[in-house]
Amino acid sequence: AVKAWNTQANSEMSLSGPVGQVYTMVVGNDLLFAGTQDGSILAWKFNTVTNCFEPAASLNGHTLAVVSLVV
Repeated sequence: AVKAWNTQANSEMSLSGPVGQVYTMVVGNDLLFAGTQDGSILAWKFNTVTNCFEPAASLNGHTLAVVSLVV
């Protein structure tokens, strides 16, 4: 599972999507990215109205695990 914490509001959010292990995470351009064991890169965008992360994209095509991300 991917979890995000809002340290200002002291709240925790679970993000849907990843299958298997998550090897890397990075935040950039108001998006949270996770590189996974199955070669996917998942992205979520924070919605200020609902105060939660929403799936934004699933990038596929890697044949091996994604172990490093840079935004």
